[in-house]
Amino acid sequence: MSSKKTVLIIDDEESILFSLQRVLELSGEYEVVACDSATVALEKLNDFLPDLIISDIHMPDIDGIEFCSKIRQGELTKNIPFIFLTAKKEMMIEGIKAGGDDFIMKPFTFDEVLVKIEAIFRRIKNTKEQVSQIKGKLNENGLDKIIQICHEKSISGDLLLQKAGEIGEIKLDRGEITSAKYNNLKDDKALDVLRQWKNGIFVIRPVGMKLRPEFLLSRTDEDALIDMDGPVELAKDTWWVGYRNKNTMLQLNVYLRRFRDKGRVINFLVDPGSPIDFPIVSRKIAKIISNIANINLYSLNHQDPDVCMSAVFIRNANPKAICMTTEENWRLITHYEINPQSVKIINTLKDWQVKLATGHRLKFLPSPFCHAKGSFMIYDLETRILYTGDLFGGISESDRLFVLFAEEEDWDGIRAFHQIYMPTNSALRHAIEQIRNLDPPPLMIAPQHGAILRGELMDRFLERIYHLDVGADLLNMAETDDLLLSYRDACNELLEFSSSLINMTKINQRIKMHPYILPLCEFKDGRVKTIFSKPSRVYEQITMALITDENVHTVNQIKTFALKISQSKGLPPPLLDWDSDQTLSDVPEQLFDQ
Repeated sequence: MSSKKTVLIIDDEESILFSLQRVLELSGEYEVVACDSATVALEKLNDFLPDLIISDIHMPDIDGIEFCSKIRQGELTKNIPFIFLTAKKEMMIEGIKAGGDDFIMKPFTFDEVLVKIEAIFRRIKNTKEQVSQIKGKLNENGLDKIIQICHEKSISGDLLLQKAGEIGEIKLDRGEITSAKYNNLKDDKALDVLRQWKNGIFVIRPVGMKLRPEFLLSRTDEDALIDMDGPVELAKDTWWVGYRNKNTMLQLNVYLRRFRDKGRVINFLVDPGSPIDFPIVSRKIAKIISNIANINLYSLNHQDPDVCMSAVFIRNANPKAICMTTEENWRLITHYEINPQSVKIINTLKDWQVKLATGHRLKFLPSPFCHAKGSFMIYDLETRILYTGDLFGGISESDRLFVLFAEEEDWDGIRAFHQIYMPTNSALRHAIEQIRNLDPPPLMIAPQHGAILRGELMDRFLERIYHLDVGADLLNMAETDDLLLSYRDACNELLEFSSSLINMTKINQRIKMHPYILPLCEFKDGRVKTIFSKPSRVYEQITMALITDENVHTVNQIKTFALKISQSKGLPPPLLDWDSDQTLSDVPEQLFDQ
């Protein structure tokens, strides 16, 4: 994040525009965005918020007075300092009425310009709202990240978003969302739309506290600059010590947790991983606890070599280290020659919980057949991190290999991983129902492979995986390839038709936020690329998504076209409430027999 102030300059005289831009940039204190008209400047203000605006008054399209009035009317721009350029003193009163903060008379010297700008920033230094608000671009941060940071920092106040002149507003109370508004939408419906905004700007206006620009660093620039060559701290005394390998799409996560209380220390390693990666993993561990011999406790989620084989190194370094696993896993893990006396079978624990000597508690959740019969999850009740093993793991695409925290773009890799490795949807549902029953709910989901989930994304992905057909579910599907293709084409014809009635952005938002559609198909660039299972349901749910919250006329047009497509392809009609069709709703009742 740059420490330089950003100045927006508007003047239709090219020589003045160029000269001002050059002198400000050469000062080393400012970044300049130059525009030759107010119209262009207003367009640019959809994508960024300057720290200062300098504008000429006399311009051909929109003059400086009108431009300043528009700035003062904008919810996100109303507090931006504004300096007028003018050659006429009589215009100064009009400028002040419009909301100008200062004037620079033409002709001017560059020293005068710099002094005026410095004076403006000195004055606003003590302006409570202006000095504490934080602004930025949505394409660099993302709403879910911003909300997560506000939650972590317990921010109270307003979070405002703007895209293409449209405004969204979110109210925060100690980090919790109390209300949201966008146009006529409120709360969850408004948030659903605002989460899909990939471009635009935002402003955080806190109440009762001051923020610094570095406030956003913990979840924006820092995410991009995470040093994954070393340990990454996830929470108190908790580190990611895994490995990112550019030669594989299956990225390894290993986690180290230190439990400490009154001089007691227990070092806990979650699933040590593969011997191929362990030289790198062990070096990261050593940066925190000096040596792997200091590991006191480790878990083995299932018996596969990529999870278990490094247990041999831990066993050799510290024979007293306790291995926690299930009885089903132990029958196969025993071949790694782990001393049975150092194994804790978690099936025998009361309520599947253990209290450590440090006073900390771990809760174990059995997740059979996710993917092994003896798989389980571990919930750290203090940090509220849930270690899920293969569940929520993902295959990382080439542009996501070195990403630690999941975004919406990682869904396809998570879906593919589960469809390859998980045996049946009923196992997923069993595991997810247990997660939903956790109290308090987890703040982070940490799988063995792929990216870590946090924030609002957890709920969305939980719902999708709950409805995802995997493994044997896909194998036993009766649908032929021809039928899947017919339904795919039907979906795309319906989407193309509906785009003439409904804004395509709105369509994309509805499909991507729909919990029953994305688990069954791949949807990209406004089209269904592939249907994996239940094609008739995909067609039905897409139809339902398209008609939701639309007016009667649009609903009837889409329903009619959906029926027409079904008939033309020899498919059964989608299961909709056809009786609710209101095409004849305006026909007078007296035309019918009573």
